[in-house]
Parts: sequence; C-alpha cells; structure tokens
Amino acid sequence: MPTKAERECDSLSEAVARRVAIAATIAIGAALAPLAALTSLRERPDLTILCLVLAGIPAAVLLFLRERTRGIGAAVLVAGLLARGLLLVPDDAMSDDVWRYRFEARVLLSGANPWRHAANADALAPLRDREVWPRVAHAEIPCVYPPLAVLTCAAIEAAAPSTRAFRVAFLLADLAVVWLLVRLARATGRDPALAAVWWLAPLTWIEIAGGGHFEPIAIALALAAFLAQERGRPIAAGVWLAAAVLVKPLAFVVLPCVVRRDTAWRTVVAAVGLVALAWTPVVASAGTDALLSFAARWSANAPVFPALLELANVVKDRLEQVALAGAYTHETNLRIFALDPERLARLASIGLCALICTLVVTRRIDRYAKAAAMLAFALVFSPVVQPWYLLWCVAFVALSWSIGTFVWTFTVVLAYHALIAFDWWGIAIEEPLLRAAQFLPVFALWIATALRRPRAPPVPPVPTA
Repeated sequence: MPTKAERECDSLSEAVARRVAIAATIAIGAALAPLAALTSLRERPDLTILCLVLAGIPAAVLLFLRERTRGIGAAVLVAGLLARGLLLVPDDAMSDDVWRYRFEARVLLSGANPWRHAANADALAPLRDREVWPRVAHAEIPCVYPPLAVLTCAAIEAAAPSTRAFRVAFLLADLAVVWLLVRLARATGRDPALAAVWWLAPLTWIEIAGGGHFEPIAIALALAAFLAQERGRPIAAGVWLAAAVLVKPLAFVVLPCVVRRDTAWRTVVAAVGLVALAWTPVVASAGTDALLSFAARWSANAPVFPALLELANVVKDRLEQVALAGAYTHETNLRIFALDPERLARLASIGLCALICTLVVTRRIDRYAKAAAMLAFALVFSPVVQPWYLLWCVAFVALSWSIGTFVWTFTVVLAYHALIAFDWWGIAIEEPLLRAAQFLPVFALWIATALRRPRAPPVPPVPTA
C-alpha cells in the first residue's frame, strides 16, 4: 500500500501533468491560429509548414504525457478538435486534389464516364466553370481514382457542392477512424488511449481538415475489416477490405494481415471478387490507359526509387557499351537499346517490395505489426510518396508501435518544400538536404530497432537450502 508521501507525490505529478497538458493545448492553438486567418492554405505553404512543425512539438508532449497519466484526456480531446477546427477555417485546402475530386464527381453526375474522358476533353466542355475547372490538376489524363472513391465524391458533391463540405465529410471519416481504433484496441486487449496517436498526429490535421484528402475513408474501411475478422466474420472482413481498396488501392497491401488461416479463402474470395466486379465495367468501357499512365509517369518524394532509377540507367549504359563492341547479336542489340530505365526501376521496386512484404508476412508477429511494417515498406519502395499516404502508417502505428515509422509521419511534412519551390519558381525542386532530413532519421531508427536485442527476462533467484 503506498504511503502518504507517495500518494502526495503522485497527486502532485498528476497536477503538474494537467498544467503542462493545458499549456500544450494552448500552444497548439497559438501555433495554428495564423493559418485560420488565411483564405487558402496553399497561398502560404511556407507558413503552413512552419505552423505545423511548431504545433507538432506540444502535440508530442501531449502524447508523452498521455502514456504516463490518465488525467489529461480532456486536454487531448480539446487539442485535436482545436487543431482540426482551425485548419478547417480557410476556404481553400492545402492540396488541389479536392478540386479534381469535385470535377470527377460532376462528370459522373452528368452521366459521362470520368475514366474514359480526360478532364480537358471536348466532351466535358459543358462542365467547365469558373470555380472548379481552373483548379483541376493534370487535366490531360482521365480519372485515376477507384470507383467507390468517385461515387463517394459524387454523393458529397450532390449533397453540398463546396470544397469545405468535402473536408467536413472527410473529417467525419477521421472521427470514424478514431472510434474504430478504440474498438480494435479493446477487441485485442490493447489500451484504447492508443487512438490518441492518430488524434494528435499533425499529419492527420493538415491532410484531412487542411488538405481535403479522402484517405480516412479508406483507412476506416480497412480498420472495419480488421474488426470484423476479430469478431469471427471473415466474409464481412473481405467485403470491408474490398470497399477500402475501391477507395484507395494501397489498402490491398494489408490483405495478408486481415485473413486468418482457417477462413482465409472466404476473406480473399470476398475481397478480390468484389474488387474485380467493381473494376470490370470501368476497364471494359474505358480501358487501362489512364491507370497505366499514372503508374508509369509519376515520381515524387520517393526514398528508394531514385537510386533504383540511377542504377537502371547505369546498367543500360553498360549494356549499350558492350552491344556497341559487337558482343551480342543484332536482335539482342535492338532489345538493349529499347530498354526503358524508368520501367526497369519500377519493376525492380515492385519486386523488392513484394520480396520484403513476403518476408514480413512469414514472421510470427502480431497482425497489426505486420500491417504497419508492410505499409511502411510499400511506401519506401513506391515511386510516389505523398505526405497524405503516411496517414495509413499513423493508423497502424497506433495499434503496433514503431518509433521509426512514427517519426516519418512527422518528418514527411518536409516533402512540402517541393510545393513551396513550385509556387515560387514554377518547378518542383526536391532539395537533397531536406530529403536527407526526412528519410535518414527514419532509416536509422528502423535499423537500430532491428539490431536491438530483446531484453532477457530476469532470472529468478536460486533458493538456498
């Protein structure tokens, strides 16, 4: 039984923790308040990033305190609500993706096929207005979003045609993610307070309330799949996961983590079957040109892909030198000179990702740890790593802690420096030093975690005679 002095010390510690938590909440509000005065978060990306970094420090303090005391729940709740509310105030979002969401929604509502026509196609000329159309990015390609994502956007556009309405809708999905994290934590014997990792992550603030991305919808559906499996409903798990994939294909990465050995075929058939059923009419009517163009064209903020591309260029150069020396036949020379280093690098990234994810699946670790690791590796080898992609890692790190992945969800905001360069000079420039600041701490922490030996349990004393 604790002594009176120990109880007084604990009471004092909790009182100090509450005061610090209140101060941290006020600091978050003060750091983000300048953004509420902006008309658009995009007009000052430099200020947005600075405010987000400053708000991330007290958010980390709140997370630290939340792990050690139970008396600051109100401060955590208020801090998350305050951050989301302040970032929702500006009329325009940080990202221009939400304008593309709205345009694709209008195309679908008009009866046209958004996957068949590029946004700048003559057939869609009647849909071009002065509000949405001027802000549509990459108008030269058709829609690349999955069917359920476009249907969801169409429902929002039909109900409330405004950018803020989209951001509010995605905030509701954000709240659903928190609720599902709490339910999953309880279903698996974890601490429900782990949901605070998502609630207090600055990345969730800026990319949902501030950015207007539909990632939380897909994440909520994926978490619902895990919850259904925890309740012994394998077919429902497959249905929920299929819905997640039809909003964001990245959800497919966690399929091996959702299934159970005894009912795996039910979950896989339900998930794969529904995805194929939904995509079949789209591919039949529009083909796959737009999707393949997206997969083969984009590259941004990739940790590993630039090195693979450089290696592919070196390999092709060496092969061409050997071919010019007359070492191969004419047919082989033609094949060598026709090699596309970009394609080789993308195939290599897919192969390496598949190999490492296979190794992760075979390990005897918690399914949520597998999901967090596989999502992180999928992004590491992806040619495109937009900051909002890391929202998936935030959700699963809340269920299975990884200090390296958690740090990445903070450092990824440095990727927005390319956006600043684009707005200032008209070209997206990725500074090597800022890329190093984003990725090196993450890889260092992953390596340190992998090399750290697990602590051996204490040896009980040998009883003496």
